[in-house]
Amino acid sequence: MKKNQNFRFEKKNRTKLKIKIFSLQIMEFVTHCENSESSTTSSIIPEMETSSQIVELALSVERADTAALLGADESNIDTLEKKRLEEIRQQQISQAKLMAERRQKKAAMGMEERQNWEQEIERYRIENEEVEERQRRLDIDETMEEFYPKLCEWVGLSNYEVLYNSLEDGTNASDLNKKICGEKNVMFIIITKTGYAFGCFCHKKIPYPKKSYIYSMYDKKYFTFSLRNPSCSEPIYFKQKHKGKSICIWPNDEKNFIFTTKRFIKIKNPNGPHGTRSFFHGKFSLKYKSKDHQKREHTFFTQTTAFDVHRLVVLHWF
Repeated sequence: MKKNQNFRFEKKNRTKLKIKIFSLQIMEFVTHCENSESSTTSSIIPEMETSSQIVELALSVERADTAALLGADESNIDTLEKKRLEEIRQQQISQAKLMAERRQKKAAMGMEERQNWEQEIERYRIENEEVEERQRRLDIDETMEEFYPKLCEWVGLSNYEVLYNSLEDGTNASDLNKKICGEKNVMFIIITKTGYAFGCFCHKKIPYPKKSYIYSMYDKKYFTFSLRNPSCSEPIYFKQKHKGKSICIWPNDEKNFIFTTKRFIKIKNPNGPHGTRSFFHGKFSLKYKSKDHQKREHTFFTQTTAFDVHRLVVLHWF
């Protein structure tokens, strides 16, 4: 048993020695190849005992080389993995930046849409306020509520009743005449389609119509006035420079005019044959006085000579 162990030990040592010798011979072969290309392996490498020994030694060397290569790969695994993970991380960072940019862009678009919506709401609000203000200006009750104290001051009376409203009672001269003729302390208020308001006041009794037009004469308390005008000034009234003609009453069969005043306004029938626009007399400043020259001009009331009547209202003060 001891002999067999010694034999195996000796055989193992001989194999190691042969491998070592073979490795040295290979190194000599490589060196020789580097020094002389004409040399051959047969002159350097000694003959082996058997071909199986050569194969076994070659496989041993191959296994050693393979193990060395595997060892090198295993040592590089962490580095390669780190590199791959770093690339993935960089891709994730780029993707996150892209998503953040998209979110910011979406948020910016949302803010822009919200701003557009707020601007649209504000525009509608302003338009609605303008519509409400226009409706308020066109409404006779709102107008009277706004200017009632000033009108009371001008006429010296505090009560009134509506005698005529063109939107309800018709727009012909006869429609107006049957409502106002024979009355005194009568106020005419014209409200234009743009919301301006002006008119006149007659203290004397309104004459009845005849075959031709007829004026009310020598009314000491007659005056014209402006309640709303383009200059947004306070309500103002204008007295006559000289007493004479004031309100003109037209015949009942008149188709063109509803009523007129001396050198102030001519209110036309909107359904008449010769146009629908009413207008101011160009010589207003010759009959009516004011400290301000601009307010003596007929354009003070609406900035234009012609205007469109929204309604004509006649009040009786008492």
